[in-house]
Amino acid sequence: MKEINLAKEILIRGRVGLLCHYPFFGELSLRLRLIPSKMIPSTAVDYKDHLFYNEDWVSNNFNETKKPMTVVDSIFEIAHELGHLIFRHNVRIPSGAIPSIWNLACDQIIDTTLVQSGLKQSSVSAKMVTEEIQKQCKFSDGKIKNSELRYVELLKEMKKCPECAKLIEAVKNAMAGNSSSSDKGNHSENCNHDKEDESPDKSDNVEPSEQSGIHICKNIRLCCSGSIGQDASEEDNQKWKEYIVAAAKNAKEKGNLPSFAKDFLAELSQPSRNWKDIIRSQASMVYRGRYTYKKNNRRSWSMNVQLPGKYPKPEPAIVALDCSGSIGEKLLNRFVSEVFGILKVSGASEIIVILHDVNVYYVGEHSKSNIRQLKASWGGTSHIDVFNKIKEMKKKPGMLICFTDLESDQMKLHSPKFPVIWCYPSSAKNTLIPFGRKVEVPDV
Repeated sequence: MKEINLAKEILIRGRVGLLCHYPFFGELSLRLRLIPSKMIPSTAVDYKDHLFYNEDWVSNNFNETKKPMTVVDSIFEIAHELGHLIFRHNVRIPSGAIPSIWNLACDQIIDTTLVQSGLKQSSVSAKMVTEEIQKQCKFSDGKIKNSELRYVELLKEMKKCPECAKLIEAVKNAMAGNSSSSDKGNHSENCNHDKEDESPDKSDNVEPSEQSGIHICKNIRLCCSGSIGQDASEEDNQKWKEYIVAAAKNAKEKGNLPSFAKDFLAELSQPSRNWKDIIRSQASMVYRGRYTYKKNNRRSWSMNVQLPGKYPKPEPAIVALDCSGSIGEKLLNRFVSEVFGILKVSGASEIIVILHDVNVYYVGEHSKSNIRQLKASWGGTSHIDVFNKIKEMKKKPGMLICFTDLESDQMKLHSPKFPVIWCYPSSAKNTLIPFGRKVEVPDV
């Protein structure tokens, strides 16, 4: 009982520290109920307003040192868990992704963001997310990458680590139904966290110069911590959106709003037009037809005036789908079904589907069979081949709709003669486009 009280007291002190020095995180931390749980190896949050914590980890075994958290540690770790809710990591996990690697990628992006916002790292974070790893989490211009891109980078790197390679293979087999293991979240049997005498040189078959991240088998926070419960309801998501907006506005009034939250507040606060309405409006403008005097309008006879008739536009609508794996399958399928319905109602006589990652691997008319070919390659993304394939087509397109995470080479492209709409998930909000219109497709 003494340890539980001590752990709770440490976390309460952390919340007070956030309220005093970082009001944006402090106000959000008050929304969380502290729930002790032995099922959680460190700390975790969910959209039901719970902050789960392992009292032994907080009060007696933090950082594997047999010492309790300090106030600085507590401040950073609570802000870290809030980061999972702020960036909605539980609903952004890519389809087929390995949860422990996804959580590690999210952890690195969150900690990099917190350090950039002025928070002092906890001792756990300092070991996990070193200055070198923070550099790996940023682009050359200093902007922080999104978690989806970091996940792909870590996955490639971890395949070189024997311990992590075994884990990846085991989880893939379990997801494919080839393993008797039903627990896809707790991978402690595959990752040996207790080998204190095993040096990185023995466990990692990677040259030090190539190693940019902490591997799963070296994860101090343990690989099943982080945000839990991926099936947040729309009501829960909206509730936390309102919490975040309110906390950001209050912190802004106090002159202590983190830099990353300024753009976040602007996006959440502004009235947004439904993405489907934008596509519907553009499609109607393109496919409503053109007027010509070669065809008489039916009203000409009754009005005794020659009026132009309307020919429908025969140009096809092209929908290019980024299947690199960084967009969840559920979101991708929802986008496909809704967009094709909009285009048909708007008068598009032909809808051509392009499936691609770095290269285009399918071009054809829309049908149920080609939608089944949607697959995640977990590779990179390029739109150069997409636009090259469009140039080779005999028919000039009426419009192009690209659904992508925008982690591509679109800035190298030149503006075409037809309208382009770039539809993207919430994670790509700060990425630039060279031309056309940028439209966000919410995850929920």
